[in-house]
Amino acid sequence: MIAEKTGTDKLDHGYIPLYEKYFKGLKPDWLLEIGAWKGQSLEMWRQFFKGTTIATIENFGYKDCLSKKELEAKSFYVYEGNQGNITFLDSIWEKFGIIIDDGSHFDLDRSIAFRHLFKHNLSSGSIYVIEDLHTSLDRGWQKHDDPKDAMLNAFKKFIKLGTFGSLLFPEDEIQYWKENIAKMELHDDKILFVWKK
Repeated sequence: MIAEKTGTDKLDHGYIPLYEKYFKGLKPDWLLEIGAWKGQSLEMWRQFFKGTTIATIENFGYKDCLSKKELEAKSFYVYEGNQGNITFLDSIWEKFGIIIDDGSHFDLDRSIAFRHLFKHNLSSGSIYVIEDLHTSLDRGWQKHDDPKDAMLNAFKKFIKLGTFGSLLFPEDEIQYWKENIAKMELHDDKILFVWKK
């Protein structure tokens, strides 16, 4: 199994069967994963998607993270910056067939990246994935004054009612999401798959 061979922690989290189910048969030109760390999952995607350009967003804030030079030496395309920085995100022009957020895990960063990259950088008919959404309710990670503002709860509300009701998602954007989200699936409150029309 590729996941075991590359040593990605996505296997421990139970995500691999879902990825095999939803990614089977896909052949994206570009895949973006937010958060490179030691590059194990990037290597897994390269072996799973032969011929796909594998890109990552990384701010190199963790001491164990591979350097930009090391990642580029492995032929990964690296965008160096913070996923919660709009100016940085605006500098990314490529269109991706798959975007996976395994980055900072802070809801504000994740919501900024989702709102921007889904709209501007995800191709029609493609998939956006957010991993480890359970951290949205962890007070060690988040600073929400109201539980409804947690990203996990906002997505649950959208799945049920078609609206977010969260400070992370401005009301004036709701129509866009209604018109452009084809489907949304949440598994075990941990991983979210969002398909773009």
